[in-house]
Amino acid sequence: MRIEPVFLVAPRTPASDVSRRSFLLVGATFACGVSFGGACVFASGGARLPDDALAPTGDAELDQLRRLAIDGSDAQLVQHRLLLVSWTFSHYCHDAALWRGIGRLCDLVIADAAFPDRSRFARALAGVIERAEVPVAAPLQQRAQALRSVR
Repeated sequence: MRIEPVFLVAPRTPASDVSRRSFLLVGATFACGVSFGGACVFASGGARLPDDALAPTGDAELDQLRRLAIDGSDAQLVQHRLLLVSWTFSHYCHDAALWRGIGRLCDLVIADAAFPDRSRFARALAGVIERAEVPVAAPLQQRAQALRSVR
């Protein structure tokens, strides 16, 4: 008795529709979403608002930023300062609650000599306030002048 090898040919698998570039794009989008969502959840975690303090707007991102700006601790506000400033200036420039948070940031930068990257952030914050063409940012113009003198 003799055993002969038998070779079976498997059907060829079709090429995947997912390219490396699309996989990286989806992965990067997921990572950005997770980090922004985590930042919003963290920002709202310590802040407990009375029921009538901030009415929901229907926009979850705006609601989270408003909670951070109004009721967030100073440490949370400093930690998420770039997010608050960029979204206030680019997406929600007419929201008075967010500009109130910008005012809180101004006060923190002016008062605290140990503020992280103080002089650079003060100049950037002054530029944002000066370029804002909305009436709710007008009360912050005097703070922008004080921010320009921070060294």
